[in-house]
Amino acid sequence: MKKLSFLVACAVLFASNAVSQSFTTIEEPEFVGETVVINSDSTVIPLEKHLAKITTRANAGIYIVGIGKIRQRIEIEGNASSIRLKQGDKHFFAIRGIDNLSDPLSIISFFKFEVTKKTRRAELSSTATFSGASSGNLDHIPFVGKKFKESSYLLKTGKLEAGEYGIIVSNPNARDEKNMVVATFGVD
Repeated sequence: MKKLSFLVACAVLFASNAVSQSFTTIEEPEFVGETVVINSDSTVIPLEKHLAKITTRANAGIYIVGIGKIRQRIEIEGNASSIRLKQGDKHFFAIRGIDNLSDPLSIISFFKFEVTKKTRRAELSSTATFSGASSGNLDHIPFVGKKFKESSYLLKTGKLEAGEYGIIVSNPNARDEKNMVVATFGVD
């Protein structure tokens, strides 16, 4: 039993060391909030960046009888990103922060967009007449984050299904959503 535990510990140590060694030549993204994808062959691709438009919409019932729902969404023009990743491939995401002292789950939102003919959108919050308000409605993608270099994070997700995705990095020191920058990519 002790031999098996030792072998498993050695295998995990070897695997994590191999991953960290493969990223030693990769530079941090240049700017705070910038995101790059690192493919399994160690190629680095910067993700598209967009200034998101925040929209608030109410259904007709709110205006007619005072019963209904109001939604707040972020919207990106265009229904697809030009950055395409292959479904099933292994990808890591390097995201530059002000520093890497915060828990990445508290400042990074990784989510899937709903796609329409002309836009990609994601719901931030909603309020209904009788059911109250809800926030944090993004279709979050779970990830594991580690410190990377001086002030970045290295994210690993599970397998991503086909679709359009976005990543938002919040500044915990000066939260300002007037200019929300969203890094985008798609999976085919």
